[in-house]
Amino acid sequence: MFTTYGGHSNVTAEGAPGEFGRSRDELGGQAYAPPAIERRAVGSYSVRPAVRAELTVDRIVAACEAEFGFAERSGDAVSSRYGAIDSLVVRPGKGELLVELRMNPKVANDVAGETVRRYNRFLATLTGYTAKERAKKAQKAAKAAAPAG
Repeated sequence: MFTTYGGHSNVTAEGAPGEFGRSRDELGGQAYAPPAIERRAVGSYSVRPAVRAELTVDRIVAACEAEFGFAERSGDAVSSRYGAIDSLVVRPGKGELLVELRMNPKVANDVAGETVRRYNRFLATLTGYTAKERAKKAQKAAKAAAPAG
């Protein structure tokens, strides 16, 4: 029998080495499972020039409270959570919005959908760019960063 953990093949038979180079005998009869990886995304979103002067910690707090119903300020950072968002930490940068996001992939689809809608509205409020405009900017940046060939 073939077992997969997180996309990695593993030990498949008694005494037969798997991808990780250890047999079930060495593991006490148990299949190796890699440690859980924390799903955290850290990113920056460019802010429309007309909105940059308005990007303050107070405005971030107001946007978090409007979309997620909760905001906690700590220095220049604002943290919040809602639905599938386990942790959201947002800071203003120089012409950009710095975001650290940790999501829970084990929520119901309706909760995930509502969370995405609120998160997109939150980003649109603070950056001045819609989700479609942010996606186009990201594609353009990826093409510019890709090696020519």
